[in-house]
Amino acid sequence: MPTRKMIKALIAIGITTVLLLSASSFKLYYVRDDSGGQLLWNADEGYLFMSVARRTFKFSYLEYPWIAFKEWVNVPPIPKDERVFLTVIRVTQSGIERHVGKAVGSTGSIPDLFTPIGGTIYANCQGTLCKWAGDYFENATEQEKKELDGINHLVSDIDTQINGWWKRGIGAVAGDSQFSVEIGKDLNLVVKQGNVYKSATDSAIVELHRTGQPPQQLWRVNGEPRKVSKREYEQALSGVESS
Repeated sequence: MPTRKMIKALIAIGITTVLLLSASSFKLYYVRDDSGGQLLWNADEGYLFMSVARRTFKFSYLEYPWIAFKEWVNVPPIPKDERVFLTVIRVTQSGIERHVGKAVGSTGSIPDLFTPIGGTIYANCQGTLCKWAGDYFENATEQEKKELDGINHLVSDIDTQINGWWKRGIGAVAGDSQFSVEIGKDLNLVVKQGNVYKSATDSAIVELHRTGQPPQQLWRVNGEPRKVSKREYEQALSGVESS
């Protein structure tokens, strides 16, 4: 016949088992956004080509202490999933246009090597010459591919001048950095670069300044990991907006 001591031990084991099962069943959900991009501009217009890599994380309460410890020793957890979004913002004297592309699986799947040639902005779309068509990237014509030798004449430099345009990278840098570009009359884009010395998730901020008007924020993405609900987690990879 079990003694009172044995009964207490069995109860304690049962409670511990229930707690461990609960801790392994209930999940924590986190989302993190990393952003960066390029600014192209001339005397009349400017383009922001900004990408956001959205990464999701899911783990149990039982795993959380180990995850927290690895973060503390600078070993970040592996994302459960990732989607990359490209946002194109065009700025002119007449207004602002914003276009958000469809989600893709990796950074290498979005256009890059943005190069203005003859009034058209060409780019590399996964090894194929493409061009900005006003609200999306489309494949270049066969004639354009022949004349430009595919993507071989696209410019990889992100801090350069080409064909009457300027190009500069936007993202976290190793120190405080801010620059401003003028587009037309009384219109300036002010870029405040992130500072990786202050925070590895510090994000760049892009503002539009007009004479006599308060600054208008065009781009900022919160790079800090944030806890979300299960529903928010499931919806997180369907779209992204700058804050």
